[in-house]
Amino acid sequence: MAYKFYYDESCHSESITENTLNAENFYDNFITVIVGWDETYESDLETKYLAFEEKYKSRKAGNPAELKSSTIKPNDIVNGFASIKSKELTTLIEDFLSLFDEKVYICISFINKIEFLVNQIVDGYDEEIWFNVDAFKYTLVKALRTYKPQNVFTQLYKNPSGMVDSIKVFLKERIKINENNLGLKQKENQAFKEVLFILDKLSPIKDIIWNYSAPFVGFSKYLNHKKISDYCLKLDKEGTERTLKSAQECGLKSVSEENSLNNFGIRMADMLAGIIFKLSKSLFGVLNPKNLGSTPQKIILNEKWFKLSDQELNVYKLLHRVILNLNEDKMKRTVGTFYDDLICFQALIQYMNTFVSINDITKDLKMQGEKFNSFCCEYLEKYFTTI
Repeated sequence: MAYKFYYDESCHSESITENTLNAENFYDNFITVIVGWDETYESDLETKYLAFEEKYKSRKAGNPAELKSSTIKPNDIVNGFASIKSKELTTLIEDFLSLFDEKVYICISFINKIEFLVNQIVDGYDEEIWFNVDAFKYTLVKALRTYKPQNVFTQLYKNPSGMVDSIKVFLKERIKINENNLGLKQKENQAFKEVLFILDKLSPIKDIIWNYSAPFVGFSKYLNHKKISDYCLKLDKEGTERTLKSAQECGLKSVSEENSLNNFGIRMADMLAGIIFKLSKSLFGVLNPKNLGSTPQKIILNEKWFKLSDQELNVYKLLHRVILNLNEDKMKRTVGTFYDDLICFQALIQYMNTFVSINDITKDLKMQGEKFNSFCCEYLEKYFTTI
């Protein structure tokens, strides 16, 4: 039995640059989606998908025109699906998610760009590993993305070989600052001291090579787990062929770049990747303040996230079905050591799925942010116990 798979990315910014780092809407996750099916199902699904696109042809853009995830603007879901002002857009997302059934296979990758840098620091260590690598990576990624130290990232794009030393400087400075608030920061300081001890044993990195093979490593494992050997994988054509080369280097066969205009499966992957990326980014923007004050503050989702219509709640339920229920498999989602954002994203759609109707939400609207915070913390705690 032959299968056809299609790949697309949430955005084409795979690396961290000076411009992306300093952008107000900076987000450090690279999200990819692969969708696929038995080739005998392709004709039926294509008919349904083209009918979906025809229904929303007024939203097509570009030359030639295509319906892609860019039709959903970041401000459309700044407070999740509750902030969508256009009923047509809500219905579009609802109709799109309804196209997924048990015959559609999904493979999602959440890769943190800062973790990619940390991986290269560890990969340069030639001696026998004597420390908890996952704990080291998690602590360092968390520190860098939380405090976003400018000196470290300046080294990243000006002199990568000096990045390890700049990280040491940042951690020492942070430890000194934390000493003024040991009641809350004692554990963080201990973790930072342990990271510093390890960093002293590591060699400087010579250069940063942005090679995003992780989605394809994960997909390869997914295929093996499903015992799928007869397949083809089509990637959205990007021009540089670096994505194609990454897939081939991971041992994937029958891989090609195709024009999304001629492949509804690529457009389908694009739309799902865009929805996941934009919702996850909005969630990150609310839960991660841009400026950290001297006094830690509790941050929860505001009421706007929960002022939903029944239709908007149904969109969450459909997304929950696609991401967490449909053909659920342990290989369905590829992540690194740091996946707080994926956990928060999954916690959000799981939490919304617990409500039968909006009446269950509105009767305790003022407490929903607090309740979700507790719900999300439980998700994160389950992961922390594994590292």
